[in-house]
Amino acid sequence: MLAQAACMRRRGYLEKQQIFPVNPLFSVLAELVLDEVLRLYRIEQLKKEIDDALLSRDEEKFLKLSTELRMLKYEHGQKEKA
Repeated sequence: MLAQAACMRRRGYLEKQQIFPVNPLFSVLAELVLDEVLRLYRIEQLKKEIDDALLSRDEEKFLKLSTELRMLKYEHGQKEKA
């Protein structure tokens, strides 16, 4: 996924810039928080795009986006909400 690739690039950059030792647990925690923020942002983005697809009656786009949204929620154990 794109977010994972970006995290890997950031991690490499930050390791080069590190001036003092950092507890690896903090790095993992920060990465988890960042991943969750990106996931929530993508969910909101998908909801808006789905609304636009509905308004424009674009069935193909609606199906593609709603499938992506379901997969994103399913991957993280969220239950479907109406």
